[in-house]
Amino acid sequence: MKFRYKSKFEEVKKIGVVRTDRIGDMILTLPMLTAIKELKSGYEVSFIARKYVKPVLDCIELLDSAFYIDDYEKGLKDILKAQKFDCLFFPHPVLNEAYTAFASGVPIRVGSGYRWYSFLYNFRIYEHRKKLSKHEAEHNVSMITAITGIDFEVKLPKFKLNQESLNFVDSLLKELFGQEEYKFIIIHPGSGGSAFEWQAEKFGHLASLIMKNTGLSAIITGTENEKPKCLSAQNFCPEAKILCGELNLMQFIALISKAKLLVANSTGALHIAAALDVPVVGLYPNTLHISAKRWGPLTKKSVIITPPIENDKSTIDDMSLIKVEDVAVQAIGLLKSMGLEKSSG
Repeated sequence: MKFRYKSKFEEVKKIGVVRTDRIGDMILTLPMLTAIKELKSGYEVSFIARKYVKPVLDCIELLDSAFYIDDYEKGLKDILKAQKFDCLFFPHPVLNEAYTAFASGVPIRVGSGYRWYSFLYNFRIYEHRKKLSKHEAEHNVSMITAITGIDFEVKLPKFKLNQESLNFVDSLLKELFGQEEYKFIIIHPGSGGSAFEWQAEKFGHLASLIMKNTGLSAIITGTENEKPKCLSAQNFCPEAKILCGELNLMQFIALISKAKLLVANSTGALHIAAALDVPVVGLYPNTLHISAKRWGPLTKKSVIITPPIENDKSTIDDMSLIKVEDVAVQAIGLLKSMGLEKSSG
């Protein structure tokens, strides 16, 4: 079967990647696009997603098109009826999506071989993601390797930001700091409920230490729902500016692109920064399937900090055990390694 579908894949023209979950997941799926485009320039590649991630996909010039299930009355069914894909990849298996592709007659359907509904895929990948130590992006790219027999470097496509959002953020920063030039870090204490979180007040204490030792300014970011966490962080760093619920996603991406450093839990903001080549400090638990080994940022400009592992296994994911001073030392060290000297603005 594998040989037969490898031969068929060489003949396809229109490829889709279905990923309808969160921003960080989508960013870690983007290396699939890079890999497919390296195979043959003639492939037309589309991503199918939720509209929430549209600002991210709008930054990817390498992507031929994107379709959003929210825009269609019957979601994926209507998209597949209109687009006639030759091949669909499902890096995140979902029953109704697998069935819709099967019922729509998509010729090649690539997905996990470890679901009870895996018969709906006709090219199956036998990798237990939760049990292996591969990074999520490696798992995603390995789907391309499985069907082609070719190994690929895991790398993100280049981001090109919307100029209108960049201009908006420039104006906003001038208002916040009252000057033409500004150097700042971003502290992002929330995670949208997607991760084990370090306490918000510790983020604030951290911001204060970094500001004191580098001369950089700090901006605390988050969604409108995360404003209590942002305010809690600001209580420990009154000098920090706060932008919670005030930016749309494209504007937030533009803001991150101008930062000298971003500190966050395992969440989408961290992956956006990594994709923009902005240095990051990521705070992660130790348990394998939720750790940085699986979900870490795709960048060499990063420091990953986890709770200390002691004899008591019940505390290996206790984020409260991470000390502010330890994070500050690592963050300041990363900034210095990027050539940042202490300054007054």
